[in-house]
Amino acid sequence: METIPQERKGFGWEILHAFVALFFPKTCYGCGAPLETYEDMLCTPCHVGLPLTGFAFTEENLLRTKCQAFLTVTHAATLFFFKKEGISASLIHEMKYKNNPEIGTFLGTWLGQQLLESRWHTTIDAVVPVPLHPHKQKQRGYNQSTVIGKAIASVLKKPLLENALVRIKNTRPLAHKDYEGRWKEVKDAFYGTAEIRSGATHFLLVDDVMTSGATLQACGQCLLENAKNKVSIATLAFRM
Repeated sequence: METIPQERKGFGWEILHAFVALFFPKTCYGCGAPLETYEDMLCTPCHVGLPLTGFAFTEENLLRTKCQAFLTVTHAATLFFFKKEGISASLIHEMKYKNNPEIGTFLGTWLGQQLLESRWHTTIDAVVPVPLHPHKQKQRGYNQSTVIGKAIASVLKKPLLENALVRIKNTRPLAHKDYEGRWKEVKDAFYGTAEIRSGATHFLLVDDVMTSGATLQACGQCLLENAKNKVSIATLAFRM
């Protein structure tokens, strides 16, 4: 949220702010309703109604259990459950396809604050976002996982290794594939760079949504090529 310098505050600024809000109202990314001046990104009902998981505060949780089926995961956390219809789906769609990376910053900061309250965040050495293929990133203008990861890294005061992983295969959309189809598509789609050998050994791998886990598996395997390394997972949403 923008910080207003002290000298700009006061009655005149309030009038200008009200004028701008009247003709250019901010709307909720969850439901599209106009936002009140004290609300940011989400209206109060959507903020309260977001299906939060609380996984950051529990050592054993559904996300970690699912990840452990295909990858050795030290810790795992996700902010909310993904539901096909509703607030969570709207937020992810707006962030990825409607040129609204600020949603990733907002939600990534929220998740980062939860991780900051967890018992295990201090063991993380660096944050690693799941990369997009350069062609897809050029089309979108940004990598949403990097936006999320940057926000988390800022809250945790950890380095962001934006180039630790490279996507060398421009994978086809995975949304309508089962696990086997997803794994076939992402297998060998990534490789690790020299950033992995920068001294960090415990990586927080960040993505927007965990569905089958195939993408996280492929990326995690790159990070775990060194037997001394450890991987934890953080996603905004978890689709059961």
